[in-house]
Amino acid sequence: MKRSDALTFMRIAGYHDDRKQFTRLLIENRVNRNDADDAFERGRAQRAGGMSCSCFECNK
Repeated sequence: MKRSDALTFMRIAGYHDDRKQFTRLLIENRVNRNDADDAFERGRAQRAGGMSCSCFECNK
C-alpha cells in the first residue's frame, strides 16, 4: 500500500474513531507516527465539523 493510501485510510479510521483499524494500518505500513496521528486527528475533526464520510462502508 502506498503511503498516501495508508494516510487516507488512517484519516477514515479517525473519522469513525476506530483505533483498532488505525493501529493495524500503522503496524503494517511504514508511516511516520506523527503523520499518522495527524491523519487520525484530521478525520476526527472532519466528523466534528459535520463533514460527511465518503468511505465505501458509508456509501452502500
